[in-house]
Amino acid sequence: FALGLQVGSREEQVAQLQHLMRMASWKRIRILILPVAAGAHAGMAGPFTLLKFPKYQPLVWITTENSSLFAEEEHAVQGYEAVVEALNDSSLDEDQSMKWMSRRCVRLQEAAETKAVSNEDEPFPPL
Repeated sequence: FALGLQVGSREEQVAQLQHLMRMASWKRIRILILPVAAGAHAGMAGPFTLLKFPKYQPLVWITTENSSLFAEEEHAVQGYEAVVEALNDSSLDEDQSMKWMSRRCVRLQEAAETKAVSNEDEPFPPL
């Protein structure tokens, strides 16, 4: 949903998508798109960061509008690990996500000529 929502100009959207595609080539970055067509999903409760360390127990950093929290209780961390797993199961894989972003860039660039952007989602799973 966030990638389809227009914030700024089409050129800015294209630049942002291109930036994400460049970042996806970095060693420790994976970008997985969860299409709107997937419907309600495990990540809808809000953003969080699951932190894993070689020598320490994992923890979760939860952020809200005006506060943040570190959850380190094993049960809480397991709950967030389950959310990550569910999101992985529902998302496009890395290659499909890159193709989705590339197609979105093309549509935005073509729309600049016609002054209209199709908000139709990609089929899920993609054909």
